Amino acid sequence: MMTTLTCPHCAEAIDFESTLVHQIKHQLTEEQTQQFAEQRRVLDQRENAVKTQQQTLDQRATEQQEEVQRLLNGQRTELTQHLKKQIRAEQAAEVAELNDELAQKSVRIRALQKQESDLRREQRQLEEQRDAMALDVAKQVQAERHDIEQKATQKVRNETQFHSDQ
Repeated sequence: MMTTLTCPHCAEAIDFESTLVHQIKHQLTEEQTQQFAEQRRVLDQRENAVKTQQQTLDQRATEQQEEVQRLLNGQRTELTQHLKKQIRAEQAAEVAELNDELAQKSVRIRALQKQESDLRREQRQLEEQRDAMALDVAKQVQAERHDIEQKATQKVRNETQFHSDQ
């Protein structure tokens, strides 16, 4: 059933149903287009908000990474300085210990050198005493030999004289 109307201006027959359907379609299409545009606008806003949030989160993450890196660098520097101080202190203690040991060894060496010098002096004195004793013994032996020779010579003379007197 087709309903037609006559146009009051041009007297043309207008299909009311198809015009009405066409207008409803057009109105529905416009409404849907507007709804779609509104939904698209809301989605774009949400997408922009999400992008903004993502950028904010990315920026915060970057800032946190930079802060962590800065803290790590600070701790690394602090730890390095602490380790350097500790190593220097250990080296200083070791050097002091080695210096003490060197001083003790130097004292011992000086004492040993003095002992060696004393022993050499005593050895020289003993050698001199031995040489002097040997010389004294040699002199005594020579003197005794001389005495024995004189006694023997005297005895031989006495005996020779005694035999010649008889």
